[in-house]
Amino acid sequence: MKPPIFLSAICLLLSACSENDLAFYQTHIEDAKAKLLSCRLTTETNDNECYAAKVAVDQYAVKHAYSIKQQVIAKQQTQYKAFIAEFSKLPYRDFLQQADACSWSDLSPKCQALNELKEAVLAKEIARLKLNFKSVEMDQYQRQACRGGISFNKDVCHAATVAMRQQKTEAISRYLANKEVLAKDFTACRLEFYQAIEKDQFKNEKGFLNNRYHCYLAAKAANQLGVYSLNESLDVN
Repeated sequence: MKPPIFLSAICLLLSACSENDLAFYQTHIEDAKAKLLSCRLTTETNDNECYAAKVAVDQYAVKHAYSIKQQVIAKQQTQYKAFIAEFSKLPYRDFLQQADACSWSDLSPKCQALNELKEAVLAKEIARLKLNFKSVEMDQYQRQACRGGISFNKDVCHAATVAMRQQKTEAISRYLANKEVLAKDFTACRLEFYQAIEKDQFKNEKGFLNNRYHCYLAAKAANQLGVYSLNESLDVN
């Protein structure tokens, strides 16, 4: 973006203005300011040099303001990049604490960096959870993260929920890609279910599956093959 240049044409439109005066004052801005002040303190408002001094001072003001603006933008970009590098390394909860301090209208380099990083940091946290928590551990972590209370954080709960759902979907997909393993695990879960019912450990299938995560996954995969209950057998041949 270039600074406005329309002021440079003003002098050319004023017949009383001397081009030599303008050229001098454009390169001697302090002299132009002094001359303009002198013009305002006297009645020399129609003097050739007064016009030239005014045009030169106006041009300088516009260029100076543009230069200051560009310096501010450059400084903000430097700060923004530094914040990006800093915040991308923060643990998820620490990142959220920083982000929560920014209002929706805050356009500071710090808050712009935090807003820009939100999706990437969330994806990183989801990947970390999936790596560190497997199967039932993930289910337990998600329940704890989403439990209400003074320490509840909706963003932590959201990350845990997305990680758990993705992990479930991936586990079910692996079962469907290897139906023999699914049939073996499903049959084992049927037997485990019958034994639990006989021992009066659970009242129904839902209660059993809610407490047997591996069987829950096998049952969900079986659902996609048309088997909707542990009372049914699964034939994958």
